[in-house]
Amino acid sequence: MTNKDCKTYDAPVSFGINIIVHVSFLLFVLTSVFLLYTSNLMSDSLNNNITTAATSNFDKILNYISKKDLLKLNVIGKNLPYDKLREKLKENEMRNVNNSYVKDILINRCIYLFALVVIIILIVKLLCTNVHIFNILGENFIIFAFIGMIEILFFKLIILKYIPAYPSDQINIFLEKLKKY
Repeated sequence: MTNKDCKTYDAPVSFGINIIVHVSFLLFVLTSVFLLYTSNLMSDSLNNNITTAATSNFDKILNYISKKDLLKLNVIGKNLPYDKLREKLKENEMRNVNNSYVKDILINRCIYLFALVVIIILIVKLLCTNVHIFNILGENFIIFAFIGMIEILFFKLIILKYIPAYPSDQINIFLEKLKKY
C-alpha cells in the first residue's frame, strides 16, 4: 500500500508511539549518563573525601598522641599484613564485576532501543497510518540529547560540590572503633 491508501493521521497511535519512544529514550539516557559519567564522578568525589579525611585529619589526630604511643602505632603499622588485607577487600574483583555490569547494561539498552525502533516502524507500516515516525524519533533524540547534557551539568555543578559526609565525621568513627580495641 502506498501512503495515499493509508488512513489519515492517526493521533492516538502517534501519541502512544511518542510515549513509548519518550520513556525508552529517557531510560537509555539516564542509564548511560549514570554508568558512563556520573558513577565515575561519584567515585572520584568519594575517593577525594576519603583521602582528605585520611590525610589532613589523621595528621591532626597524630599531634595529640604521645611519642610513646606513636612508636607503638609505627610498630603496628610496619607489621600489618597489607597484602593480605588488600586481598581480603577483593577490590580488583569488584572493579571487574562493575566494568562487566556496565558493559552488559549498555549493550542490552542499545539492543532494546534498536529493536524498539524496528518494531515501531513495522507497526506503523502494518497499521498503515500516516504517523511521522522519523519526526517522533528525531524530536525525542534531540530532547534527550539536551536532557543528557543538563544531567551532566547538574551533577558537575551542583551534586559534586555538596559534601554529604564531613571528613571529621569519618575520623570520629575511626577513632571510636580504635577505642573499642
